[in-house]
Parts: sequence; structure tokens; C-alpha cells
Amino acid sequence: MTGMMTTGTTTIGMMTGTINPRVRLTEILGALAARVQTGAAKAFAITLADMENSAIIDAVEQDRVNEVRELIEEYLEWMISTHPEPQKVREVLASQGTDSELADLAGHYERIWLATVDDAPAGCIMYKPLSETTAEFKRLYVRPTGRGHGFGRRLVEITIGAIKEAGYKEVVLDSDPKLATAIAMYGRMGFEYIKPYNDNPAQDAVFMRMKL
Repeated sequence: MTGMMTTGTTTIGMMTGTINPRVRLTEILGALAARVQTGAAKAFAITLADMENSAIIDAVEQDRVNEVRELIEEYLEWMISTHPEPQKVREVLASQGTDSELADLAGHYERIWLATVDDAPAGCIMYKPLSETTAEFKRLYVRPTGRGHGFGRRLVEITIGAIKEAGYKEVVLDSDPKLATAIAMYGRMGFEYIKPYNDNPAQDAVFMRMKL
């Protein structure tokens, strides 16, 4: 794994924006059109120079879980507003119990990371145990104008390193085939396609695994 880590901190780069962290999923869905039109999810554009002022921190240790919640809500909005089958996304999110997840992120996940630029929220990732040997990472999100600089890969690398250090033997994920860029990145990093390991209702859901 590349990069330096000190007490849950390493280098990264991305952007900022705000959403009410207590909004329930149903309210989020209802607010989509207005938010997309007003550009509320936009923030400052990222350049390579911003990487010097960026970090990945442990959101629980630094008491910044609410900011991760905001990013996840933004991510869900982005998924629904840009997906050609938004109802399918809603069904998948409902099957995952997203409302209860958002209400208690620290209770759902073993580790949660927040990426920042100039200390402003920029991206996130987290993982949870599925068994004594298997962990699953979820909610990888980099704000749209911060993509294309390798930030997503760095978040995944840090997560895989932590999962391996915690003693797990493999890491799994599920994804939507429309997220082709992310899926291709997972493949380059050593993930392989596997059969379904959960009850994701999407018939075309993608399932992948990396042995550690």
C-alpha cells in the first residue's frame, strides 16, 4: 500500500459541500430535483496542487462522522439522479436499510475514513465485518469534480491495508454495473468477480473479492 499513515491520517485530495445529516432517505429522494438544479452538491474544483493540503482521517477518532453522513447522503442523491434506472437504486438502498445505517454509522462499520482538502469533507469509505475472515467495504465516494486524480484508489488502498492488518483473509464488495470506472479500478487492484454473497435485489449487481 502506498502513502503514509499516522494515527489514521495520510495524503489525498478532493472537495466540499453540505447536506443536512439528519435527513431521512425518503426526504433525500424527494429533494433530488431541486438540489441538482441548484448545484448544492458542487464545491471548489480540485487541482493536483490541492493534494499537499489533503488528508484521510479516521472519522470516528476525530469526531467527524456527521460529515461522512453528509457525503453518503450526497452520494445517494448522485446515484439516483444520474442512474438510468433510479427506481432500481431506490430498491437496493431500501434493501440495505439505509435509514438505520445513516442513523448510526459508527455502529454499522468497523472503520470509517473521511478524506479532506484544506480540512473540508471531500470523500469517504468504510468497512464492516461479515465474518471472522471476511470484511466488506462500502460507500466509496469522491465528489464528482475531484475524480480522475487517483483519490478513489488511495481510499481503497488504505481500507484494504486496515482490513488486512485487522486479520481478515478477504475483502468483498458489491456494486452497480453503471459504475464502470470504479469496477475497472477494482479489477486493476486485484479484485475478481464472484457469485452473489448477499441479497442485493438488483439482478445485474456486480460482486467482487480480493484475497488478502
